Amino acid sequence: MKISLRWVFDHIDADWKKVNIDRLVDTFNKKTAEIEHVQKVDFDFSDFSLCEVKKRSDDSVTVFSFEWSQEMTLSARDDTVVGNVYLIKKENKSYVWAKLDDFNCPKEGLVPAVYCDESFFAGGWKKTVESHDYILEIDNKSITHRPDMWAHRGFAREIAAILDLSFKPIDGFIKTVDVKEVDQEHKAKSRDEFFIKIENKEIGKRFAGLSFSQIKNRPSSLPMAFRLMKIGSRPIDAIVDFTNYVMLDLGQPMHAFDANKLSGKTIVPRLAKKGEKITLLDDDEVALTSRDYVIADGKKPIALAGVMGGQETGISPDTNAIFLESANFDASTIRLTSLRIAKRTEASARFEKSLDPNQNVVGIFRFLKLLEDEKIAYQCLAQIASLGKELQKQEIVVAHDFIEKCLGAEIDYDFIFKTLQKIEFSVESHKKNGKVEYKVAIPTFRFTKDVIIQEDVVEEIGRFFGYENIAFQLPKKITAAHDLTPVFQIRKIKRHLAYGLKMREVCNYPFYDESFLKKLRWEPVDFAQVVNPESENEKRLATSLIPHLIKNIDHNVARYDKLRFFEWGRIWKRKKDQVVEKKSLAGIFFDAKHIDFYCAKFWLTSLFELLGMDCKWEKVDVTLLENKSPWFFPYQAAKIVCAGNEVGFAGKMDQAFLSPLVEGDAFAFELDGDFLLNYKAPEKVCKPLSKYPESTRDISMFVPLTVTVDELITNIKSCDDKIVAVHLVDFFQKDEWKNKKSLTFRFILQDYTKTLQKEEVDSICEIVVKKLEKFGAALR
Repeated sequence: MKISLRWVFDHIDADWKKVNIDRLVDTFNKKTAEIEHVQKVDFDFSDFSLCEVKKRSDDSVTVFSFEWSQEMTLSARDDTVVGNVYLIKKENKSYVWAKLDDFNCPKEGLVPAVYCDESFFAGGWKKTVESHDYILEIDNKSITHRPDMWAHRGFAREIAAILDLSFKPIDGFIKTVDVKEVDQEHKAKSRDEFFIKIENKEIGKRFAGLSFSQIKNRPSSLPMAFRLMKIGSRPIDAIVDFTNYVMLDLGQPMHAFDANKLSGKTIVPRLAKKGEKITLLDDDEVALTSRDYVIADGKKPIALAGVMGGQETGISPDTNAIFLESANFDASTIRLTSLRIAKRTEASARFEKSLDPNQNVVGIFRFLKLLEDEKIAYQCLAQIASLGKELQKQEIVVAHDFIEKCLGAEIDYDFIFKTLQKIEFSVESHKKNGKVEYKVAIPTFRFTKDVIIQEDVVEEIGRFFGYENIAFQLPKKITAAHDLTPVFQIRKIKRHLAYGLKMREVCNYPFYDESFLKKLRWEPVDFAQVVNPESENEKRLATSLIPHLIKNIDHNVARYDKLRFFEWGRIWKRKKDQVVEKKSLAGIFFDAKHIDFYCAKFWLTSLFELLGMDCKWEKVDVTLLENKSPWFFPYQAAKIVCAGNEVGFAGKMDQAFLSPLVEGDAFAFELDGDFLLNYKAPEKVCKPLSKYPESTRDISMFVPLTVTVDELITNIKSCDDKIVAVHLVDFFQKDEWKNKKSLTFRFILQDYTKTLQKEEVDSICEIVVKKLEKFGAALR
């Protein structure tokens, strides 16, 4: 962005020539933003002259120079009008039309017709334009957070504060008229008034309009045209130049419509309708979407809000009545539209910075003042129609101690007051508990995006205090002993899974792949969704890691018959109005042929044994699995419980769930990662081995499929204290057995005080058999 120093000093009560430009740039870079380049402008007007067009033809234009008292013939140009005044240039021994780049404007084209008083035609015009200036090129990225500084007045406020100069009040730059404030709809009460209605108020936040029943359009004002060209803006004509000038002066984009080209007396800012089109001022036709915001005249869009006006209602030399709008639009909506159609205009670049909503009416006041200064005749309504609520000033309370603590320096009370007042913050102080606090009222031009919390106020004080004035101090790092158990626990878990169980670790995105969920034919529940997703395909945070692992299987199954993956990650679940984030460990064993439940259980149990966890495998509620984890086969899945805490779920995967993606068998588990990290195994107590031999018995039986191995082991152990261990030795199933399975257990008996006799062992075995019969077991 380019800024004219002379233009800036319109708003500062001081002589711009007395400013040390090198000191200003250096200080500005330290305190505010980065000035990338300074260009000194010195225009030599000796070869330029104002000429009046006397006659024109298809091949040539005849002009007369009052300054050189000479009539000349120049090449034809389409925009010449007999009687209008243009700039020409003496080039070698010939005469040519003056071009924009002759006056520091990088755009292609010729300087349009200009206006100045006839008394200046003979050469006096050269004293009315600014031939000397400094153009400051600002790094746009350094002021992205400062919507107030996308204009000359914003820079003037900052420079006046830096140089301790007097900043002129806005009153001298505006002509105020009555404003009628309404919420959403303004009804027309006279023939010249427009009916205005804001739709989608979350996008069209503020909208002000003023109808001009008569206005005299004329060529660009000569001094204003030179100002615009110096900073790279193209002059067009008086009305359009004034709207652009207000935008560059105050930072408020605005647009003027030719009132005679509107279809009626209705203005409606709204979302576009699908299928609508608009031809913009640059002649490009744009197909609109339902996410684009437009200004319509009741029948059709006449402007793409915040980006560019429409060609059909554009200002022309014949315009004699206008409707002037000055609005405030939602920043993200304007930015998305601008990016979609690849048109980033001066207006859209400002709107996307979250402009001050209250300055739209001030923009119209500034436009009226320019009309008055340039003595352009007009008739307009006595009131501006303003729709939408004003943004109120916000107050932030910050303690003096807090400011000094954040900056690491002692700050004088008067310095804080003066600094904040120089940038137009209102400050009051009071004491609370014997300590000074400041109540700072943030002006609306700084509150929309920049100064929101008390640290922002501290930053404002700090940058004017000067970071170079704060004593250098190395940061302190205080180390203290802390529990490393979680670090070693995760290391132990990953090593066992990777080396002991030969599983490969994967790291997936935290978001679900929406396209894969459709293939999986599953919708998560209790999920959290980001407000502004980067992609429509990745918008919901994962509630389980298992769908990611199924996707990993799907991507690799074409090359491998056996796959084993695990992932240590995070999952997010919504509980009422809160989102809970948890660590999770999930794994999957896949075989194109068959995975045995008990083998997989043994593999997972080896992890629990490594961590010293005594886990129980309990039945799960089938309905619960169907709602939240439908990938598990309900009759071969278990809830894992340790020390009374639910650790997770494990079991065979439902082949009906997997069949749309892969053919094969799988076993999966998902465990509470936070519990695993923080679990501390009970201390092991060593006791001497028994001096007496152990006795071993095997028992084979038929049991119903609904009875779990874990239930049988628990009940066998409970039969007698002398049963010290129970192991599943063998299991078998046949289709003809229907609802039964064959299980063989081996249990070990031992007495630490004597050798067990056969009669004692047989008696315990009888107790075991009777207890198992209660579960429907039948000995084989």
